[in-house]
Amino acid sequence: MRLSRPTIGGSIAVVALLAATGGTSYAAAALAKNSVGNYQMKDNAIKTAEVYNGSLGLADLSAGAKRALLLPGSAPSKGTQYGVFGVDSHATGAGQDFSQYVSYAIPFASALTAEIVSGPATANCPGSDTAPKAAPGHLCLYPSGAANVASDAVSVLNFGKLGFEFSVTSTGTGNIVESGTWAATAP
Repeated sequence: MRLSRPTIGGSIAVVALLAATGGTSYAAAALAKNSVGNYQMKDNAIKTAEVYNGSLGLADLSAGAKRALLLPGSAPSKGTQYGVFGVDSHATGAGQDFSQYVSYAIPFASALTAEIVSGPATANCPGSDTAPKAAPGHLCLYPSGAANVASDAVSVLNFGKLGFEFSVTSTGTGNIVESGTWAATAP
């Protein structure tokens, strides 16, 4: 069997193959183990898809990432939680009380001072029903709509750092509705 002479196209393909694989071979042989670190890496050089599941430990995470993984115990200092509240029921007469209980996603280290903001924003509750905010150590409720409501109240005494109770009192017979948003910020 006779071998044919190498062609120019075949020769170029072999050179390209050697050039393509030679760079990684050189890097593997020339770089010492663990010699590439934060200083040599560009920001966002490693993407999520390039990290194996379960390969990172707590020591590999930034302080911010560790706070984001905080398990229930207490919310981080000055960390804010947000939510909605609402009571929707039927009153058979005036003076009936209806409540809703709300739990915080992460308990706070201590009870917060509660305030219902039905008018303009206050120093401790500078937000609104569309953008709720609370100063450190405060729970702020921002009602956005009500029907058949004589008065509303918020209680944190029985639940303190775990959540709060929101209650309304009816003006008469019929549907009683009040809803809104809330913000709670750790001291």
